[in-house]
Amino acid sequence: MSTPMTTTKTTTLYLVRHADVHNPRDIVYGRLPRFKLSALGRQQADQTARFLADRPLAAVYTSPQLRARQTAAAIAAHHPGAPLRTSALLAEVRTAWQGAANATLGKYFNFYEPQSDPADEGIADIFRRMRRTIELLRRRYPGGQVVCVSHGDPIVIARTGYAGLPLEAIMASNPKNWQVANAQVSSGLLHGGTSGISVPRLTLWMGKKRDEFEFFKQNWARNDGVLRVAKAILDAALGPRMTYKKV
Repeated sequence: MSTPMTTTKTTTLYLVRHADVHNPRDIVYGRLPRFKLSALGRQQADQTARFLADRPLAAVYTSPQLRARQTAAAIAAHHPGAPLRTSALLAEVRTAWQGAANATLGKYFNFYEPQSDPADEGIADIFRRMRRTIELLRRRYPGGQVVCVSHGDPIVIARTGYAGLPLEAIMASNPKNWQVANAQVSSGLLHGGTSGISVPRLTLWMGKKRDEFEFFKQNWARNDGVLRVAKAILDAALGPRMTYKKV
């Protein structure tokens, strides 16, 4: 009886949050249709696409939401040989709160507890589908580099779960430490033959050059705290094992 073959190749995964969204009514857009990138979002998507342009991407995967597909298309334009694929597993959180005005909910509203509707996704539900995606890509692209364009909460939840932290830690900490900036890129190494992600090598990419950092500073955080905020996010999510790539 033959032994199944396993690979020891390492896959590099880039988790990208979609860029800024045109949302003049300031509502929870969730999975609602026709929420496209704003003018700022198109700039952010282009900046992130140029940041990833020199990486030999094997594929670009995206959430089905329009804002994510537009961000992914900007990235894929620099990689004509890489297929652009849509996966429902990367979708925005399913919540009955979509359509509600953000002003009535508050800045750090808890969409998960208590559950608003039986059909709403919980944090564990989101992690399961993100893990399915990540493990599929690890097997499908051994040794390759893959981009996944998704949304803030799914990315934070995936990063937390793969860091070996309890998912409940997300709700127990200061919510502002769990935010993911628009068009932000997180990278991780997926080792063949295992189901783990290499936490010590997980890096938050904020740009390669000084002018890119200035763009992020002006258009994402709109203050001088981008690296401080990035470090706070990763300290909260991953603890002292984290390594940082300065720009």
